[in-house]
Amino acid sequence: MKMLAEPSKRQAAPETAYQRVCIDLPGEAVRCWRSNDKVEVILRKHRDIILQFKMKAGSTYTVESEPNPVLRAASAGRPHESILSQRDFYNARDKKLIEARLKQKIQFQDGEQLHLWVGREFNGVLLVKRGDEVVGRFEPNAFDAFRYGSDPKAKPAPMIVVVDSATPNSGTIRRAPESTETMHVLEVRRGLGSLPEDLADFFKKGGEETAIDTSKLMTRNWLWAQITGTIAYLDSNKAWIRELWTQKFLITKVKDKAYIIFKGNHELREYLKGTRYLSDNSKVVAISAGAGTLKGAHNAAWDASKGSFKGTAGWAVVFTISLDVAEWLSDYEARNPRTGRPKRDFFDLGAKIFTDVAWAALGAWIGSVATSVILTLTGGAILGAVVVVGAIAAAVLVGYGLAWLDSKFGITATIAETARNSAAHLDQKFPNDYANYQSSVHEMLSQGAQ
Repeated sequence: MKMLAEPSKRQAAPETAYQRVCIDLPGEAVRCWRSNDKVEVILRKHRDIILQFKMKAGSTYTVESEPNPVLRAASAGRPHESILSQRDFYNARDKKLIEARLKQKIQFQDGEQLHLWVGREFNGVLLVKRGDEVVGRFEPNAFDAFRYGSDPKAKPAPMIVVVDSATPNSGTIRRAPESTETMHVLEVRRGLGSLPEDLADFFKKGGEETAIDTSKLMTRNWLWAQITGTIAYLDSNKAWIRELWTQKFLITKVKDKAYIIFKGNHELREYLKGTRYLSDNSKVVAISAGAGTLKGAHNAAWDASKGSFKGTAGWAVVFTISLDVAEWLSDYEARNPRTGRPKRDFFDLGAKIFTDVAWAALGAWIGSVATSVILTLTGGAILGAVVVVGAIAAAVLVGYGLAWLDSKFGITATIAETARNSAAHLDQKFPNDYANYQSSVHEMLSQGAQ
């Protein structure tokens, strides 16, 4: 090991005593003020990070460490080399320390399960790229802000990141339960809070087939989610819907700019006081969907995707997640007669919530693009009521299509299984390190059956 310190003559130590110094990663330089000629170097337990990307077969990804702006500001005045060393990480696959000061990076393939180690004081951001495209940024300290102290036996919680091709540019991050020595373990309640039992049962059984669709796609809970989404859309856009319900407008293009022109007396309107707006104007983008130009359509679709988590629309997503939990509880409480375990485990719940959130954003994006295309191709004057009804119908059709794709290709089940296998990898490789956690995989698989 490389020693970066000189012996100090200020304090004498007994000949039989050792000066103990801790490092976080194999190959890391030892830094200390020497108080004894005999130094014992202890390797503290690290944080395990599992990365698995399934975005495009044959793709190659790179992982590197970049500075965390917040932590870098907090570290002002510290030695530059010390700050850089806390951005180092270890490649368990190649058994090699990846040093930030050398701007080193590692490669891994699409579908490969990459195992990395970081120290408990890691202050960087792990950047995952596919070529020049950034496909993931992960901050272990933001993911787990708990201070583990200097005890070398304390094991930081692992971090598992799974990105699947079915949900591009999205990832699911799961954190294992903490050590019982440092964190409280909370029991998952099987009830639905203060809901009356009959109402709770109504939603818990809402995932069963209905008379209008025996394929379990258009279930009762799915219909409730569409109703909630419709209410959210009407509430979010009530200002212009009230004024344009019986009014007409048209999209026209002048050179390279597209405009939305409103018919009727503009003086009677309070929200849309003008007669003409650019189609990508923030006031009318919910109406026009940026129709007329590719840039406007792109910006409108992106705004719609982000807006699906704000205001009333955000509460609609929360309601959908609540329905997911209710359905999951029904299977969780129902025991498999062969194994005696619940039919679904916590991985299934996490995957279902993740895909529903992803579908909400993707559905809003697709719906906005479809509206933009239709308005661009229509050309003539359109009644405001037609746009409202069309937007709601498009949202329902897109939602049904995404549900069909999920059922057809088993996207949610694949994400759950991938996360389950990644967590099992840690159990098998480091059984002693995660013994105090009551290992997340052991606990989840012991409660849920496959």
